[in-house]
Amino acid sequence: MTLISRWTAGPLRSAALSLGFAILAGCSGGDAGTGPNPPSPPTPPAVDRTPATLVAVAGQNQTAPALVPVRDSLVVRVLDGGGQPVSDVTVTWRLASGSGEMLEPNSRSNASGEARLLVIPAEGPLVVQATVGSLPPVSFSITGSTPAVSAGHMGRRGYTEYRPGTLPIILSAPHGGGVEPAEIPVRAGGTQTRDLNTADLAERMADALEARFGARPHLILFHLHRRMVDANREIREAAEGHPLGEHAWREFQGMVDHARARVEREHGRGLYLDIHGHGHTIQRLELGYLLTATELRLTGGELDALVSKSSVRAAVGRSDASLGALLRGPSAMGTRLAEAGYASVPSAADPAPNPGEPYFSGGYNTQQWGSRTTGNVDGIQIEANFTGVRDTAANREAFAQAAASVIAAFMADWYGWDP
Repeated sequence: MTLISRWTAGPLRSAALSLGFAILAGCSGGDAGTGPNPPSPPTPPAVDRTPATLVAVAGQNQTAPALVPVRDSLVVRVLDGGGQPVSDVTVTWRLASGSGEMLEPNSRSNASGEARLLVIPAEGPLVVQATVGSLPPVSFSITGSTPAVSAGHMGRRGYTEYRPGTLPIILSAPHGGGVEPAEIPVRAGGTQTRDLNTADLAERMADALEARFGARPHLILFHLHRRMVDANREIREAAEGHPLGEHAWREFQGMVDHARARVEREHGRGLYLDIHGHGHTIQRLELGYLLTATELRLTGGELDALVSKSSVRAAVGRSDASLGALLRGPSAMGTRLAEAGYASVPSAADPAPNPGEPYFSGGYNTQQWGSRTTGNVDGIQIEANFTGVRDTAANREAFAQAAASVIAAFMADWYGWDP
């Protein structure tokens, strides 16, 4: 248009315009305007996407330990009258019978028409129903069990493992796993260092206790690498919102919860030991009772007043002794470990970390499953140094044997337990 506007008026301009219009007409590909217009394509018939059928896809007839998520989510598919999937439909789930927990009981169908639900059963049979409007519901049968000591339970894809026991003792190793599956991404934040050899250490401790008592403690292992999921943090930090990571986290926590409930039901009280490894310069065991290094440096009544903040509230409450006696008296776990050749803090010989010295006071698991707020199972986080404890198989075995003797004495002193 700009070039044409610069032309001068006159016969030349008129001829040029006529020639241009002729060329444009020729470029139309036919005798434009001389024949009938081509027919419009037919309008496709409207598709009725109203949900007409709800069908079960996966998750039927599962069994899991009570309080532990089932391995596979319950999955239904929404179909229209032509058997095609319908997306963005609300599926409502409900407990038709039995007890349990449903995570996200109102879910929406995806592009494949599928909606899913993760279920945590209580003890006994459970029936879960999925409904969409007035369509006939779809029912799923789930069983919450108490696995036998000889059976055990592996979580989804073996990321978590529970080996039941009969002793009032629970061992767990949340940071000892090395599995790095492609289906779970590496976390963007948080500590990602693996606690080397702690899973093996916990297994050896369980074996040593069985050899001593003729019965096994409960043992829970987390086989995922800490880069994927941190099983000693709350769920948002632990899995950073990834659904498969959250599933594994819930399995691990549910297994500890299940073991804790069994110990209380069968023994009335017990002890939970969460096994970790530290890389601090000072080669000593760090025993965490949810008290900071500053609080451990308190003495007398000031320290004893913190019993309700500690993870061993129940043990102190059942005795005439004080919190200070349990932490660093003659019958304290740290004192007995030190006497067995494993320097420990707190203990009679090392009552508290000095200012500036690193110290782990206990994490999410000790807070969640110890007796700080409720229950009769006390919790202690054991942070094992590497040299002399975790570094070689021989040292791990020697520590496990010593720890079994110390745990037996501690249970006798503070729980009145003698198998």
